[in-house]
Amino acid sequence: MLQNGGENAGRLEYMDKTEHIERDFCDHLGLYINARTGADYYADKNSIEDDDVDFFLVSRSGGFPRHSLQVVTIPFDYALREDRDSIGKLKSNLSIKLKECVQDRCLVTLFLSQSGRTRRWNAAEIDKLASLVCQMSASGSPSLSYASIRSYSPELSDLVHRVSFFPSPALEEVVVSVVMGGFIPQGGERIAEAIDKKRRKYGMEGTKNISLVIGALGLVGHAEIEAFQQTHPPATLPFHEVWVVSLYDGTVQLK
Repeated sequence: MLQNGGENAGRLEYMDKTEHIERDFCDHLGLYINARTGADYYADKNSIEDDDVDFFLVSRSGGFPRHSLQVVTIPFDYALREDRDSIGKLKSNLSIKLKECVQDRCLVTLFLSQSGRTRRWNAAEIDKLASLVCQMSASGSPSLSYASIRSYSPELSDLVHRVSFFPSPALEEVVVSVVMGGFIPQGGERIAEAIDKKRRKYGMEGTKNISLVIGALGLVGHAEIEAFQQTHPPATLPFHEVWVVSLYDGTVQLK
């Protein structure tokens, strides 16, 4: 019973953090639309559980139509939902270190190598990674590639292939997330997978009146978006609207 209680508590904590991050993306979309249309939208969480709609964009004055939003973040399928002991300790120890130098509440995402996922990190390696992330925070860098990490420390690049830094004021602390691999496809595959995931869940009929917000955690650039657009014309996409929202690369409407 105690184990189940711990699992439930962990799931509730994960869901709460997910909601904060998803709200950030919806707020950002509202601000983007407001700046371009003169609207006055804000994001409002749907109070109905297990509904197709996650958030609404609501007009403060009532002068603009409401938007129903479904949110998906990418990369979603690489996430380690249940931490093994080594991963859990890495996240915990790194979070403690980052609180000493990172002032902003943020989500730090690590793309670990197989070695970085399967063995314990020593204190020196965690210190070196924390120092690198602190430099990212100070310089405003949204992500570091494998080449950049290797230039900083060849030993560290054997353990982590990519790091992203995503400021999120809605979070209550520094949150470290670990994903499964270091390779980031540039052909638009992750955008296509995100859309297809929701299409398979809700069907074409269930998505026709909903706008899909694809929240990019600092990991989707213009090259990937352009590659996706070349092979996926708007008319072929489900949903009423499809948006890619990134606090770093801006907001792009795909449909």
